[in-house]
Amino acid sequence: MILKCRPFKVGIFLCFKDTMPFEIERLTEILSRVRQKQPIVHAISNWVTANDVASALHAVGARPIMAFTSEEVKEITSGADALVLNLGTPSPSGIESMLRAGHQAVTLGRPSPT
Repeated sequence: MILKCRPFKVGIFLCFKDTMPFEIERLTEILSRVRQKQPIVHAISNWVTANDVASALHAVGARPIMAFTSEEVKEITSGADALVLNLGTPSPSGIESMLRAGHQAVTLGRPSPT
């Protein structure tokens, strides 16, 4: 197997096989834009994965907010650049929160395609 590696930033390289279906340049561009913009991402997750989700978002340069109660999600989603819904272990209150946040994100057109 032959790997191609390209520098991403100082000391970090992105390596991929020739057969990978995505374009590494596009991925690099997207990651760079995320790091530059530092978007606020409202993430609704279950307790088991909440820390991992927040850490992953933070690692790529986003600013996660892990708010999940139905009383707060509409307001939090309104101030966020994007919404992540982790459907892992649904509960009635979790589903209600996800629906409220999802409706708000759609109403506001978030995330925008730019």
